[in-house]
Amino acid sequence: MTQPELTFPLKQFGGRVLRLNRRARIGIVLAFAVFTALVLDRLFTPTFTGDSASGTFAISVFFGVIMYVIGWWQLVGFTGDVPPPSRTLSLYLAFGLLLTVAAVGLLLVSLAALALPS
Repeated sequence: MTQPELTFPLKQFGGRVLRLNRRARIGIVLAFAVFTALVLDRLFTPTFTGDSASGTFAISVFFGVIMYVIGWWQLVGFTGDVPPPSRTLSLYLAFGLLLTVAAVGLLLVSLAALALPS
């Protein structure tokens, strides 16, 4: 039994991303992993101090590595072949784009806070 073909826009976007060269796809996976660690670290670090802050940093790096592995599996591929578009790839790209927007938002808020007079 075959799965019905998905035609929603995010899968079409996933197909376009898969047509990029391998280095560009690796860069996307790397950026999403870094943004995952950045966003999680910024969300939790202000609430903790001292030794617990390094624990939250380790947790955010762990989830960044998880995001990297999933991205490599879905976007880059292990054997050198381009993986086919899938629902998991679409969810990965949607979550990665959401993290990108959150990371840019955090950067803009930080820059605005620096620009405010003290």
